[in-house]
Amino acid sequence: MVLVAVPDNEALVRRFYEEVWNEGNVDAAEEIFAPGYVRHDLRSTRAAPGGAGMAAIAAAFRAAFPDLRMVVDLILSDGDLVAARWTSTGMFS
Repeated sequence: MVLVAVPDNEALVRRFYEEVWNEGNVDAAEEIFAPGYVRHDLRSTRAAPGGAGMAAIAAAFRAAFPDLRMVVDLILSDGDLVAARWTSTGMFS
């Protein structure tokens, strides 16, 4: 029997907000997100896939809001599904 480590998805979400958004370590997004991940939102920009795409989005936000701080208010999870509600603050520069 081969044991495979199962990622703690809630911990990954918390790591994403702490390392990528709060600490500015945008390269960590490439460790957190699967290569096929695509962020879909209402922005008119073209979606960039994978961790590199998320890193580019985070870098642009952090450039606009250098003191950006995100607080995870609530995390809900069920199996491999995780949802987070968060609050962000920062001064545009």
